Formats: sequence, C-alpha cells, structure tokens
Amino acid sequence: MLANMSSGRGSAPRMAAGLRRELLLWGHRVALRDVGAAGRAAPARPMHEQIGDSDVVLSIGGDGTIHHALCDLVRTQRPVYHVPGGNENLFAREFGMTSEPAAVLGALDRGQVRAVDLGASATGYFAIMASIGPDAGVIHRLHAVRGRATGHAMYLGPTLAECVQPHLPLLTVRIDGVPVVERRHGMVVIANCAQYAARLDPARGADMFDGLLDVVFLPARSTVRALLWAARCCVGEHLGDIGVVRGRGPRW
Repeated sequence: MLANMSSGRGSAPRMAAGLRRELLLWGHRVALRDVGAAGRAAPARPMHEQIGDSDVVLSIGGDGTIHHALCDLVRTQRPVYHVPGGNENLFAREFGMTSEPAAVLGALDRGQVRAVDLGASATGYFAIMASIGPDAGVIHRLHAVRGRATGHAMYLGPTLAECVQPHLPLLTVRIDGVPVVERRHGMVVIANCAQYAARLDPARGADMFDGLLDVVFLPARSTVRALLWAARCCVGEHLGDIGVVRGRGPRW
C-alpha cells in the first residue's frame, strides 16, 4: 500500500488503516508505505525494490500519488489498484475503482489485470494526460504557494492568479512529425485517457488501450477566451468549433 497520508483532507490515514485491517482479516500480507512528503524524505530502500516484493500495489491518494509511482510500476511490472483519496481521482474513475474495502477485496480475488498505454515525456511517464496552457499554469502556481488549504479550496488562489495573467504560449504542434498547429496562441492537451478534471474532458475519444495519444488544441489569446473554452468543454460543444485542432498518433 502506497499511501499519501496528506491527501483526502486528512482522511487518507483512516482510509489506509481501515483497508489494511480488512486485508489482514482476509489473509493478505500488507506492507504500508507513506509516500507523502515525509515518506519521500529518506526511504529505507528504493521504491522499486519495495514494490517488487509485492504482488499488487494499492495506491491510496489522488492522481498525483499514481503519477509519482509510474516509473517504479513500469520497472517492476506490478499491477496497481487506485484507492481514490484525492480531489479528482481520474485514474480510479476511468476503471470504476472505489475505496470500499469490499470492492478492493473483490478486485484482488478476481485478479483480472489489463495492460494500459502510458505517455512518455522528458520528465517521465503520464497515465492520464499532459498539457500546456492555463491548467498547467495553475498547477505550477499551486506547487509554488502550497499552504494549509486542502481539497478544491487550495486551487482558488492559483486559479485567480492564472486568470489575471494566463499562460497562453505561442505553440507549434506536430503529430508523427506532421505539423497540425503552426505558431498559434492557445492551449494543448495530449490525452491518453478521456478523463479530465472537473469533467471538462476535452479529448473525449481518448483511449488508454489504442496505442495512440489524442491531441486537442484550443486557440486562445485571453483569459475570456480560455474561460469560454472551459465552458464549452463542460457541455461537450468544443470539438465542433472550426478553430479547434484535433489529432491522434503515437508521437507528438
């Protein structure tokens, strides 16, 4: 069990303890590792070695907890079950995974494993998506000023700051070497999965099993335009706009 004890507005420790107790009652052997800030400070052994000693990894926390474990999961080829304890839990949502002990125990008993695609970038792997634009700007601001706020409330300040000065760079996008966007301001989502925060889902056709990445470019030069795109994504009307560029391929 890789648990981010600071996730879930403080509920992760209780969730991890309860699930561990149920697993032990049903005869499973359980090793619990805190992979929050304290857990990453000085691990006794490299994480891939700890994961490699297990048959299955339970990731307790949000999508960030899954994301930070990807390199070790790939290296060890161990299956993972996402026990949702974060704000969005997109990975768990995609596969219908829940935090109910009965559901986790049932999944372990069935032992059905599916291999999924991962995206790769210069900084490592991603399971859900990568993006350039205001959403990425909010995350960068959040990491710079992360404080005591938890849940969706911690995004308020960074989101307001991004609205005042949005990150809408000049972009050129190539898919398999073919230019699809040439020097246009806006935002781009490279999606391995149809899920997205707040159910905006800009790449609704993305599939984690097709060997391809879906690319969606939304042109924008202002905060107002970016907010309009968010509204249109929310109701699923953005893909029909003439300004939107869509593509699909293994390399971008």
